[in-house]
Amino acid sequence: MTSLPDFDTLQRMAQSDPDALQRLRQTLIDETIAAADPTHRPQLEALQSHVDRTLERASNPCHGMIQVMGMMQEKLYQLSVVLNDPDAYFRQEAKILSLRSGIEQRSGKEPNGA
Repeated sequence: MTSLPDFDTLQRMAQSDPDALQRLRQTLIDETIAAADPTHRPQLEALQSHVDRTLERASNPCHGMIQVMGMMQEKLYQLSVVLNDPDAYFRQEAKILSLRSGIEQRSGKEPNGA
C-alpha cells in the first residue's frame, strides 16, 4: 500500500506538481477501496464518485472542502441517530409518490388515456 508523505512534502507537491498530488490522491483512494470488504466496495465507490462530483462543481478548493465536510457531517448525524435510537430509525416511513399520476395531473389527462 502506498504510504502518505509528510505534510511538507504534500504541500510542496500541491504548489509545484498538483498533477502528481492528484495521482497520489487517486492511488490512495483506489487502494483503500480495494482493501475494503468486497460487499462494501460498491457503496464506497458510489460515495467517492459523489465526493468527486462535489469537488468538481465547487467554485474553489475551500468551497469543495466545505461541501464535502457538510456531506460527512450529515452521514455522521445519520449514524448517531441509528446508534442512539435504532427503533426510531427503523420506524421511519417514506411517502412514495407515483410519477405517472403527477405527469397525468399536469397534462390534464386521465390515467387510462381518456
